[in-house]
Amino acid sequence: MRNIYLFNPENDLAIAHGKKRYDAPKAARRLAADMSLLPLWYAREDSGSLVLTPAEIPIDYHKAVLDALSVKMKWLSQDSYRFQLGDVFRPWGWSPALLERLEHLSGGNVTSPDLSVYRRLSGRQFAVFVLEQLRERGALDASVKIPVVAESLQELSSAVASFGSACLLKSPWSGSGKGLLWLRDGWTEKSALWSNHVLKRQGSVVCEPQYAKVQDFAMEFCVERSQLSFVGYSYFQTDESGTYRGNLLASDERIEQKLSAWLPISLLRSACASLLAILSECLAPSYEGYLGIDMMVCESDGRYFLHPCVELNLRYNMGVVSHILFERYVASDSEGEYTILHGRNSDELRLFCKRMQAEHPLLIEQGRVKSGFLPLTYIGEESEFLAYMVVL
Repeated sequence: MRNIYLFNPENDLAIAHGKKRYDAPKAARRLAADMSLLPLWYAREDSGSLVLTPAEIPIDYHKAVLDALSVKMKWLSQDSYRFQLGDVFRPWGWSPALLERLEHLSGGNVTSPDLSVYRRLSGRQFAVFVLEQLRERGALDASVKIPVVAESLQELSSAVASFGSACLLKSPWSGSGKGLLWLRDGWTEKSALWSNHVLKRQGSVVCEPQYAKVQDFAMEFCVERSQLSFVGYSYFQTDESGTYRGNLLASDERIEQKLSAWLPISLLRSACASLLAILSECLAPSYEGYLGIDMMVCESDGRYFLHPCVELNLRYNMGVVSHILFERYVASDSEGEYTILHGRNSDELRLFCKRMQAEHPLLIEQGRVKSGFLPLTYIGEESEFLAYMVVL
């Protein structure tokens, strides 16, 4: 059996679209092409397994570094790939559009999950359900208000009024950091037009209050053979619009220590236990693979509290990548950053790498990065995106 990995970051957008025929935005296609080698760093290193890439990448790319870090995964362009009986596809995430693509690649020999169930569990309505379950168990801080899933403009305007002037509207399905409308002054004509569009396409809109966020983080989980387990923490940064910027590379103990500046570690572990219980019952029987639950440390009137379920990401995610990167490839007493850079062109990316390599020369000791800069993806002639880590 070969595991066949591929990076399809447009997955959330494809799920939102919901149909087999889907043309991803240009930026998403560019991201998928530029970072197609990312699975090298998180894939299970099974003998014969492969990473599929949209285009040819030199077989000697990064050879010395990959050998020094004992990265044994190989890659192959999609044009060169030939399906073998027993191949198992392990994409970044599953959608009807991806299934159509893989059926073409494999001649129809694809074993896929029930995508209707995956779509339901991927919707933001399910995150609301998880919050309701946490409240029933007494595991939700009183400062966290349960969002409203509205199915009409009247329901939505009432929800906005109940939460006050500052609200956040979310489409049930969208890409990470997308499908959001921030309301500063209550219900307006603009919000009505936006909401009406989402209601026609997706059937509902999620309304929730805005919080004074102090720090983003996440808990990462994995389901294997219907058994749910806690993988570790993700400590990350986003910009003002909610778009992902990068992750801290550090041990779970270190991340807990950082979070303990605001929240008791016992509270974090109790929240994890509650989520394990809820998701083992409501998600694990129907899902396979990694998932992340985005959380926030919030502040109100000088008091910090935990928002334990902002979003669920039912797929591989950057938190999982950063966790595996640290566990496999970074010296245990070091810390660093994992980041995705968006440049204007490949020349800008190459100049950035040259400068960073000069400022942070790579030092590998006993098969792990002790310090320095390491690009994680290949820079082609048309590249605009680069994943990298720098260990300090």
